[in-house]
Amino acid sequence: MQLKLAVGPFTIGASGNPALKPSIVTNFELGYDRALPALNAKIGASVFVQKTEDVKGQLSSTQLDIAPTATTLPIISYRNIGESEMTGVELAASGTIEGGYHWSADYTWTDVEDQTLAGYSAVGRGTAFAETTPAYRGNVALGWENDAWSADGYVRFVGGFAGYSTTSTLVPIDGYASLGGRVARQFEQGFTVAVSGQNLIEEAQRQTAGLEAERRVHLTVSKSW
Repeated sequence: MQLKLAVGPFTIGASGNPALKPSIVTNFELGYDRALPALNAKIGASVFVQKTEDVKGQLSSTQLDIAPTATTLPIISYRNIGESEMTGVELAASGTIEGGYHWSADYTWTDVEDQTLAGYSAVGRGTAFAETTPAYRGNVALGWENDAWSADGYVRFVGGFAGYSTTSTLVPIDGYASLGGRVARQFEQGFTVAVSGQNLIEEAQRQTAGLEAERRVHLTVSKSW
């Protein structure tokens, strides 16, 4: 089956590829967790490797897969364009503190390498995993609660990376931190009133290549039975 597409003043054909191979993903992970009763806490660490073979490259109007002839259109199609490998380390910890406090934190570091076959572009084919994966990201959370009240706050931070625009080009995205939180009051008969918010640091924050993430604040009333 072939689909005709208009690319500027030109017409090209988009075709399936019956010879396309499935991508094979292999994962290895080694982890260690330890409880720390004296601190009312637990910690964990893991290292991981993920390898993807026969990465499926997407349709790309910037690279023809079959040249045109006097009677046929130029053709673009899906192709296996190479392989990608990701290695990383993940650290995590959580615990409680006397007085109703609880906390948690995690950090992930990753390194991605894309190896494309000659003649193919990972960026043009929508598989630039090395550029679109942040080198590090993490979360820190702190909360408190008693019989009636609860309060939680968290910060998520992400290192710089790149995202695909609507024209399938890469757009750089600076590293950012996002703050969120929730304060709730529980009443008798199972009623809870809460105020929560996300992306509280800025009115609008660039987190992807698309629309900016807006600051959001919600007031909720819920009832449990």
